[in-house]
Amino acid sequence: MADTAISAGARRRLRLCTAMVSLVWMMPAVASAQSTWTGASGNDFSNGANWTPSAPGTSDAAAIGSGAPTVSTNATVNSVNVTGGTLHVDADLSASGGTSLSDPGRIEISTGGQLTSNVEMTGGNLANSGTLDGTLHMTGGETVNDGTITAKTTLDDGKLTNNFVVSDVDVAAAAEFVNNSGATAGNVTNAGAASNAGTIASLTNTGGSFTNNSGGTITGNTVITGGTVTNNFTVSAVDVMAAAIFVNNTGATAGAITNAGNTSNAGTIASLTNTGGSFTNNSGGTITGNTVISGGTVTNNFTVSAVDVMAAAIFVNNTGATAGAVTNAGNASNAGTIASLANTGGTFTNNGGGTVTGNTVITGGTVVNNFAVTDVDVAAAAAFVNNSGATAGNVLNAGTSSNAGTIASLTNTGGTFANSGTITGAASVTGGTLVNDGSVGGAIDIGTDGVLAGSGAIGGLTVGSGGTFAPGRASRPLRSTAMSPSKRARPIRWKPTRPAFPTAWMRPVK
Repeated sequence: MADTAISAGARRRLRLCTAMVSLVWMMPAVASAQSTWTGASGNDFSNGANWTPSAPGTSDAAAIGSGAPTVSTNATVNSVNVTGGTLHVDADLSASGGTSLSDPGRIEISTGGQLTSNVEMTGGNLANSGTLDGTLHMTGGETVNDGTITAKTTLDDGKLTNNFVVSDVDVAAAAEFVNNSGATAGNVTNAGAASNAGTIASLTNTGGSFTNNSGGTITGNTVITGGTVTNNFTVSAVDVMAAAIFVNNTGATAGAITNAGNTSNAGTIASLTNTGGSFTNNSGGTITGNTVISGGTVTNNFTVSAVDVMAAAIFVNNTGATAGAVTNAGNASNAGTIASLANTGGTFTNNGGGTVTGNTVITGGTVVNNFAVTDVDVAAAAAFVNNSGATAGNVLNAGTSSNAGTIASLTNTGGTFANSGTITGAASVTGGTLVNDGSVGGAIDIGTDGVLAGSGAIGGLTVGSGGTFAPGRASRPLRSTAMSPSKRARPIRWKPTRPAFPTAWMRPVK
């Protein structure tokens, strides 16, 4: 098939179209026009007689430097620049290219009015009682919100006071944010000066100060990486980093606290995990749930529940303070009242005035008592010291223990117990050694593998088969005679010749 020929006329038309396309491509884009407010014929924003050269259209910039233009009917422009005067928004004003506000300009959005635009504010005043549908970026000036700001507010400088609804707020070091009673805000990030008496979704405090005032609630998490957060009402979980400070004042409540910084409480906290730094529970302060101390120091001056002190941690229960069950593997001391103690390592010191009302179980480390504990169970790898003037209940020892005070009774199953104080009741030595250089008010029963030594006073003695009685330092040990399996072992019993005596005064009774 032969190629179709292009006519001369068609070729001319093709060249003409190509030239027109090239001309259009080479022409510069048409810039949006600027309309400047004059207010020559009143305050109507839509009246062209109030503008030079004419009222701004959808692709035009509206420049306002004086007067009081009022948007009473819906209008759409490209952008708005307010450098003076007051722009009243009583209807819907849309500026997709953005709105700028500088000192001494002012924008007022009335109830029912809406500004649909992102606002850049270097100064001046913004008063919103309607809706700002867009972001607000402030580097100066002051905004009072009695309406709604739908998108994020960024405060590099200046002040935002919220009385109704704002979305997320980011407060820089030079800025101020106030969320008043009845107002709500989204997620707040603060490095400046912020306060809340309304409701905030969450708080991240990176510096500066944040005060949660009476009536103020933070419903989500509070993370404090720097600066100080002071709570006077209600917050949820709080995470306090190393360089940060959290203060929970009298009457305030907080959820679970994780602390590595500097925290104090005079209100109520749900629980505490202390990983570093210091936590002080002041007068009136209560921790209703568990306290876990994996690092740092926790000082209690009022009331805490169960406490778990790990190896690198410190717990101090001061005079007048109360704590629940304490498990210690670190360094703990008590001058108040503790419900019970399980010492798995480290050192626990019960100071003057300190009381452990329940059992003390020592599976590791050392417990030193200088006041009052009840029953004590000392495992093989553990140590217990009952100092002069201190009292303890019934002691079960398989480790290394000593008494220079008073204990109710002793059962020694292993290890060594050195008594230079008083055992008011009986003592049973079924294993290990009792060195008595004090007094035992009741009888001592030495069982198989048990050893009694020392030169103290006792209330009676029974040495069973396999037991060892080694009174004094120079005396030859006296062992009971082991009987053959066909006969019953007859223990050697000792009784004093005087009401109170050293072991040298005892004589055997057949």
